[in-house]
This record gives sequence, C-alpha cells and structure tokens, in this order.
Amino acid sequence: MRNLLPSLVLLLSLAAPAGAGPMGVEDVLSTRYVRELSVSPDGRWLAWTLQRPDEKANERVDDLWRIDLADDGAEPLRLTREVDVGGLAWSPDSRWIGFLAEGTAEDGKGEPQVWRVRPDGGAVEPLTERESGVEGFAWAGPSRLLLWAEEGEGLGDRLREAAEDDVRVVEDAATWKAVRLFSLDPETGTLERLSHNDDRIDAVWPDPAGRACVVRHITSIQHASQVGGPWPEYVLMPLDGGEPRPVFEEPTFAPDRVAFSEDGRSLLASWTWSRLTTEELRSGAGIETLWEVDLESGERHRIDGAPLGLADHITGPAWTLTHRGILAVLADRTHGLPVLLQRKGGKWKRYELEAEAVSYTHLRA
Repeated sequence: MRNLLPSLVLLLSLAAPAGAGPMGVEDVLSTRYVRELSVSPDGRWLAWTLQRPDEKANERVDDLWRIDLADDGAEPLRLTREVDVGGLAWSPDSRWIGFLAEGTAEDGKGEPQVWRVRPDGGAVEPLTERESGVEGFAWAGPSRLLLWAEEGEGLGDRLREAAEDDVRVVEDAATWKAVRLFSLDPETGTLERLSHNDDRIDAVWPDPAGRACVVRHITSIQHASQVGGPWPEYVLMPLDGGEPRPVFEEPTFAPDRVAFSEDGRSLLASWTWSRLTTEELRSGAGIETLWEVDLESGERHRIDGAPLGLADHITGPAWTLTHRGILAVLADRTHGLPVLLQRKGGKWKRYELEAEAVSYTHLRA
C-alpha cells in the first residue's frame, strides 16, 4: 500500500475553496468538508465523504468518494450522487462499502436505510426499506449484516392513534419504541429478528468472523442524565446459537467502543474514566482509556499505558485493531502520539511511531 500522505493532501485540496485572499460570505457558503475516512480491510481502498452545498435542495449533502491506494496514478472516484451518505462501514472482504442514507430506491426520501456500493463503481443498492428506518448497522462476516431498528409502537403512539391525535412527541417515555437487533442477508434480502427486547439497542460490535457480537442496551430515556440516569447494559450474543450473557457487569464501566481480540478470548474497550464517577453520578470530565477484558473471567486491565489516555482531538476513533496489533493515538500534552500496541508474552508492549510513518487515516479502517 502506498503512503497515505499524498492521498490526504489530495483530500484537503478537494475540500479547500478556490482562490486566495480573505474568505467572503460566498466562500463560507461554498466550503466543502472531508468528513468520514475509512480504509478497506485489505488496505487497498480509501473511502471518504465530502460534504458540499446543494443549492437545488438548499442544504448540505455528503457524497461518497474513494481512491485506489494501490495505484500511484489513481484519481478519486465519486460513488454517489443522489443520496446523502453517512456511517461508512466496509465489508470484511473489502468488496462492498455499506452506508446509511435517507430514503428508498424509489423516492430518495424518508427514514435512514442501509445501502451498499462496490469500490470499483457500479449501481448504489438499497438493502433495507423499513418504514421506521434503521438506527445503525455493522458487518458480521462478508455475507451478513447486523442492523438495529425501531419496531412496534410506543404507548403514547397507540393512545394518540385511538384519539385521532396527530401531534408528534419527540422526547417522552411513553413514546419510546423498542430498538431490536436483526440479521440481514444482503444477497437474498432475508431479514431475521435476533432480539425481543423492550428497551433500545444503540450500538453493536460484531466479531469480524460473524460468530458473536456485543450489544449495548439503553434501558431508560433518562440514561444520559448525570444524576440518577441508569447505566447502559452490555450483552454478549452468540450469532449461531447459544444463550446471550451479560458482559461489563461493573456498573460504571460503560465502554463507548468495543472490538474482539484476534483470538476471540477477550474484548478491547475504550472507556471514559474519571475519579468522580460513581454509580449515582456521572462525571463529564475524564480521560479516554483503553482496556482488555477477559471473556471468561470478566477481569479487565488497562493497556494504553499513557497518563493522559487516548487522544480526544481526533475526529473518529483514536484506536483500531489490526493484524499487527492495536494502532492508537495517545494524548501527549498538546500533541497526539501515534503508537503500536502489541501483546508480547502475555503483556502489551508499546512502540512509538514516527509521524511520517503513520497517518491518522490508519485509525479509521
């Protein structure tokens, strides 16, 4: 794979307004932003979304682009034109880019749905057409998608329907609908419900081999409250049979990102740690830390080895698991320190990487 820095320079040039001198109103309105960056699992492709103004729609939209990192003379290719793209996710075999976009293939309007497109171009394919849309999705192997979506009606919806009341309530416990987990075969369109929960699933982290996933449940509309809001619950769910079981049972240990280790024996999890956090109180001040949790014993230990934890100024995750180990960016006073964390003899060893040798783009794969 070629050096990513020329590609990043190209992206910046795509986003930069033309001309020199001070920016005016038109420059601000016409500014384009490079947003999501994602490297394919095989390292060949770099995909990103470029936000631009759409004068006809009178709004800003995100188009999906890609470039072939294996070809030094490659030019960027725009993959979408009629949909507003977000939530990029590569299939494990690097054959597809999945993403969320509003609407269906017929009208291009409506709730967010799952779509896919090949990196070498071709038709953009909608994979779901749910009336209530899709909250999120993740690949669990090359031929299975996990998606979580609202299902059924809340109590308030049923009461208003009976009273022929068309008022839309946005935040109310009675309007809360269950968000459940589904398995989708993208080739056949077969959709299978995997959970029957009455709370809301808001994140799913699959094993890349498709054997299991960790599911985060939000159990109350007050979950984000600093005082008294219930903590999320985490469940390890086998995908090919077997009973789900809880993980991360320590109440205040509430990771915001999870990945399975290569051998499948442990989970890697980033968590905002604070001395002030208790079961009754959530502190808004803390540092992002990286941990390994043994799946059998539940024991956890911190592995980033940095006093200030992970860098929090990066757009997107500050760590990712690769075949070489964990690529991470640590907080180093006012700078980010790129490192490689590798397990050696049962312990994690840290190798510092020169800025010229690694790009933050590696961390978006």
